[in-house]
Amino acid sequence: MVPSGAYHPQVEAISPTLPSDPMEELRATKDELLQQIAKVDNEIDKAEKKIASLKKKQESLEEASAKPPIDDSASETQPKHRNLAQKIYAENRKRASSAHAVLNSLCSIGATDPLLPLYNQPSDAELCREIQERHQSFKHRLLVHFRKIKSERASKQCELTERYAHLSQDWAKRVDKIETSAKRKAKEAKNREFFEKVFPELRKQREDKERFNRVGSRIKSEADLEEIMDGLQEQAMEDKKMRSYAVIPPLIGVPFKSRLRVAGVLLLSWQSSSSSVVSRWCRDQVAAS
Repeated sequence: MVPSGAYHPQVEAISPTLPSDPMEELRATKDELLQQIAKVDNEIDKAEKKIASLKKKQESLEEASAKPPIDDSASETQPKHRNLAQKIYAENRKRASSAHAVLNSLCSIGATDPLLPLYNQPSDAELCREIQERHQSFKHRLLVHFRKIKSERASKQCELTERYAHLSQDWAKRVDKIETSAKRKAKEAKNREFFEKVFPELRKQREDKERFNRVGSRIKSEADLEEIMDGLQEQAMEDKKMRSYAVIPPLIGVPFKSRLRVAGVLLLSWQSSSSSVVSRWCRDQVAAS
């Protein structure tokens, strides 16, 4: 009997469920990602191994293609009884085929025709023939240009020479006219008289020169002849000395040469180098030099 005052639940008593743990979900996600990464690594390893095997195969194929082809005729057994000429011909054919095979492997791998030299001499090349033809067509114009420059330079030089001669002749005439004028002669006589009073040796030199000129017109003895010879020698030495003091300016050069300053640059460089060398000398070396 069930007491009437007791509690009788209408539903079954079930214990409450706890909330799910978030760490479990993270672990599951992590495991899944690790599995995927391992799978990708395996695929990468397989691809690398395949690439390595393909590279090895490629290298072996390249080595095989680089090797000269084996000549069947050479591999065949040669006849035993051959004279010297036949041996030489066979050796030459063998060397030529090996050389052609090397050229084929370097330059035209897989070509049907062997790659032979383009020419035996440089003049056989097409480019060289074009250069020769261009030179033949240009040679005439170049020679005409050089002849024109040379003729223009020669005419310019002749013109400058004639002008220089004409101007120097006019200058000499003007100098003679000035020196032979009465006014200049009077001035020179006045100056000569003044200087001869101050320097008596000048009067003696003038008198000796006048006497020498008088003696030259009437030679009577060997003493007069010797005196004349001494005077002529002294005059020649004096003229030589005066010519050494004179400066002859050069003719005007062409504009092309006047633009070049190589000589001046070389002179400046030599002066700078010599001054630097002298500055490095000690006093004893400078005194000794």
